[in-house]
Amino acid sequence: MGMNTDLLHAAQKHAEVEGSYKPGAMTHVSPIYQTSTYILKDFDTAVHLNQNVDEGFVYTRFGGPNADELEKRMAILEEGDAGLAVASGMGAISIAVMSSLKAGDHAVIGDVIYGCSYTLFAQVLNNYGIEITRVDTTDPQNIKDAIQENTKVVYVETPANPTLKISDIAAIADIKNQHENITLIVDSTFASPYLQKPLTLGADLVVHSATKFLAGHGSVTAGVIVGDKARIDRCRMPYLQTLGQVIDPFGAWQVTQGMKTLGVRMEKTCTNAMQVAEYLEKHPMITNVYYPGLESHPTHHIAKKQMNGGFGGLMSFDLDGGMDSVRTVMNNMKVFSLATSLGNVDSLIQHSPSMSHFDMSPEEREASSIYDGQIRISVGIEDVEDLIHDLEQSLALLTKEESNVKA
Repeated sequence: MGMNTDLLHAAQKHAEVEGSYKPGAMTHVSPIYQTSTYILKDFDTAVHLNQNVDEGFVYTRFGGPNADELEKRMAILEEGDAGLAVASGMGAISIAVMSSLKAGDHAVIGDVIYGCSYTLFAQVLNNYGIEITRVDTTDPQNIKDAIQENTKVVYVETPANPTLKISDIAAIADIKNQHENITLIVDSTFASPYLQKPLTLGADLVVHSATKFLAGHGSVTAGVIVGDKARIDRCRMPYLQTLGQVIDPFGAWQVTQGMKTLGVRMEKTCTNAMQVAEYLEKHPMITNVYYPGLESHPTHHIAKKQMNGGFGGLMSFDLDGGMDSVRTVMNNMKVFSLATSLGNVDSLIQHSPSMSHFDMSPEEREASSIYDGQIRISVGIEDVEDLIHDLEQSLALLTKEESNVKA
């Protein structure tokens, strides 16, 4: 089926309504199975299912019908064998990475990734004897040069948060395949499966913060991992079972329902974002716009080859005037909401150095081109004229301030 058809119908659970006065009545929308455990028919079934959790439902911490539907739909969309739904995007990243590393191993990671993902590698895994090397993953040669005998993971975020750098997944996969037992993990949250399918390009695992574009309405936190069945089974047992990153039934149901409109949302978001980026690129108070759809973006050529149907709804831009200018702009937005998230139907604005990447040192941020005067916006599906006007009226305050200073 086509993408939009799969978003609506893949793995859909039409449950029979028990006790219905009309025999054969089925639910149109999947029910919410709001239960912590399941009654098993006999002892032998209990023994079997506890050892083979993908064959049935035993306990919601191991899985349930709502999570199962989300997992199967994501596997179809990403063209993978299996999926695993968890309680947050960081839960998905942590489980995917931890299932692929052990003490004494080495990981190569991108120099620009989400702040909490960086913290996982630099401040958590390093305490357990795992070494990391940060490189600019937009040049595959950097990854090739960084691989060691004990390298077990290459971790790439593309598009990268917050500078929207694009890494060539297929080229990185070719390098990874020249070595044994290296897992290529790609965080594709900014693209969603509507724009990019890392598994088809050679990645082993793809992770998403389903909180973002997949759910799309800012009402739930969730994460998803997709890959081959052996890797997903390892993520589930023992990691999901013991770390407790289970997604609750209602959360899984919310993501599944939100995904039904992913296609139409992404099309509108991408169209809006392109117009907003073109406006910002011409503004005299902005020194740089980071949006892969712009020909001026350093990795536009990779995005054009790798992403299908658009370049996403995220962008960052550097303001002339630094933190003072940031404060003025962000405090005077009327349509954009100041919030540390992305991928919603409504537009959001944040200051990456003090919000999404606050736990990196100033030197680390500077080395990653995350500057104090940098703002990140997530473009929603509002009328684009209103979004541009909102930016225009707020940025105009900087021009007035500059004029007052000169006067």
